[in-house]
Amino acid sequence: MCKDLFRRETRGDRLIDVERARRDVPLLEKRIYLNHAAISPCIRPVREAIEKHLEDWTWMNEEFMRRVPFGGEGWEQGETRDVKASFAKLIGAKVEQIALTHSTFVGLSAVVNALEYPRGCNVVVMDPRLEHPSYLPNWLRERGIEVRYVYASENGLGKIPLSEVEKKVDDKTVFVFASYIEYPNGLRNDIKGMAEIAHDHGAKIVVDAFQAVGHIDVDVKDLDVDFLATGTYKYLMGPKGTGFLYVKDYDDLKPVLFGWACGPWYREFDKAKEGYVMGLHNSAARFEVGSYSIIGFIGAKAAIDYFLKLGMKNVEERLMYLGDYLIERLQEIGLKINSPLDPE
Repeated sequence: MCKDLFRRETRGDRLIDVERARRDVPLLEKRIYLNHAAISPCIRPVREAIEKHLEDWTWMNEEFMRRVPFGGEGWEQGETRDVKASFAKLIGAKVEQIALTHSTFVGLSAVVNALEYPRGCNVVVMDPRLEHPSYLPNWLRERGIEVRYVYASENGLGKIPLSEVEKKVDDKTVFVFASYIEYPNGLRNDIKGMAEIAHDHGAKIVVDAFQAVGHIDVDVKDLDVDFLATGTYKYLMGPKGTGFLYVKDYDDLKPVLFGWACGPWYREFDKAKEGYVMGLHNSAARFEVGSYSIIGFIGAKAAIDYFLKLGMKNVEERLMYLGDYLIERLQEIGLKINSPLDPE
């Protein structure tokens, strides 16, 4: 089977100058690095962007003031707007559907806690053997909400059949929760199929895409997901402490955590009085509580722009080729592969 997979028409290097891309990762001059599922090394464009910002900050020059406005509408037009635009382009979203977060789980927690849970409802989640130990839906069980699990075939080594998802979802399901790619074995879930099942029952779908964004081409419109969250320090090769949340429809959602960044505070100073409640942004920015690391998001933007330049379809093609190559060589020396061999 693997040999058939390996016979691709391309090495995935038709539209990417692989050697030049490797030079953008200084660590590769000394090591072979295979741990992107945990944390990626710093690439040159990210380091250069951060170093430039430090220089601009040191002298408080015009470029710094553009990126980090002290207030007013400039806050929405500075670096925060720029990095959202880059991320939106990467996943096929609109800028107003993107919120900045500190991490994947901060984004996931924000939307899961913003949803309503009627008496007798349930949530459907994927195989806990494949998910992170902190597994967000487990906390809902502590609140008395029924959590239904869908298990992967082959004792956790196979796929998660859509037929099994269908058995668990009903008209009382609030949301289906799934990782796009599972971190223990690289399983790529059929998110589009899961979304269709969820929507057929009036439920939402919440996606942890940390192992997918920067790894494969992600198109939220094609997938038809309601919520998607990711960080940047894995396959996107950005800094820690920076993340993004995609919210398809935000009008009826109210954040659980409130802060000055949830709304257009700079327009409402004169309205502040006893009993006044600031309005929320008419965008996913309502889930932004307060200040973020501008220097971190400058690095994140540089990383995202780098992948936009490479083209995610090209990146995915190259990584699929390398995955096939690795599988074939490991099988040649008799090692067991605990991952689905079909990249899809």
